[in-house]
Amino acid sequence: AIATDHAPHSEEDKAKGAAGMVGSETAFGVCYTRLCRGEGLPLELLSILMSERPAQILGLNKGRLEPGCDADLVLVDLEHPYTVDREKLHSKSKNSPYHGAELYGRVCATIKGGKLTYQAED
Repeated sequence: AIATDHAPHSEEDKAKGAAGMVGSETAFGVCYTRLCRGEGLPLELLSILMSERPAQILGLNKGRLEPGCDADLVLVDLEHPYTVDREKLHSKSKNSPYHGAELYGRVCATIKGGKLTYQAED
């Protein structure tokens, strides 16, 4: 399984020593770019590692596209690179080691329980 640490501390919290960084917004792009495009990991295996296995470990009815599973989806653009800009992150934290990195796999939309919960602006 692949998991992230999403610890969205404000600049003030970070100045006081709070550990952690924003992780969920760049997780797929980093993994897809480095593991799939860079190392040849099949996209299907990345999907299992980031969705199906974590759901199984937690005993959740998620992580697979089949009847009876929750309708949770993430739609991504695998073809066009994007540059991580800390100022455009949605988290209250802007602490990202990937600021300025060029990645593939930009999240275009998320659907949770069959309802659109996020759609990219462009």
